[in-house]
Amino acid sequence: MAHRRAAGDFLEETIASEFRQDAYGYVDAEPWVLADVRWHGNTKDGTLSVDVRQVDACRLCDGRVTEVVLGYPDMKAARKAVGLEE
Repeated sequence: MAHRRAAGDFLEETIASEFRQDAYGYVDAEPWVLADVRWHGNTKDGTLSVDVRQVDACRLCDGRVTEVVLGYPDMKAARKAVGLEE
């Protein structure tokens, strides 16, 4: 839990409130949900701009997220990682 709080504090202190995530599409690959997303925004001091397009994966069990993997380069790589493609 401490690492989550530290990561949250870092993001809160570093990333401006206009930091956003846009979702371009989802794939329901039970038990996984794969999302084609774009993360974008700027640091509060304006020294760093973030604009990343990637695929993020969430594993669900009984309606709850049990695992999250961020940053696949594309849908094909994400599908392979969760066992949908060889």
